[in-house]
Amino acid sequence: MDQSAAPAAKTIAGDKGAISGTVTDQTGAVVVDAKAVLTSVAGAKLETQVNERERTRSAGWKPGTYKLVVTATNFADMPFDNVVVTAGLELALDASLATARAKKEK
Repeated sequence: MDQSAAPAAKTIAGDKGAISGTVTDQTGAVVVDAKAVLTSVAGAKLETQVNERERTRSAGWKPGTYKLVVTATNFADMPFDNVVVTAGLELALDASLATARAKKEK
């Protein structure tokens, strides 16, 4: 995923923000056992799983800057730094995970 491209956002009701997205592998197949962990500057965390519609969503976040890490078994973690949550907006942030490299035996 090109992290330099601006992610899309849609308007939602309320004074909080949300993040949603689809997690895929390198072939474009959805990674159903993926999870996303969103961490605030103050250390508050929310972990969400990919749902039955093959999407992950975390809502109800105060406006601010967060770190998002998408993980799944057998895949390398994908961190997103400086994710800006804006009141009244749902940020669409998709993740394409790369296969984890096998650990070398010593």
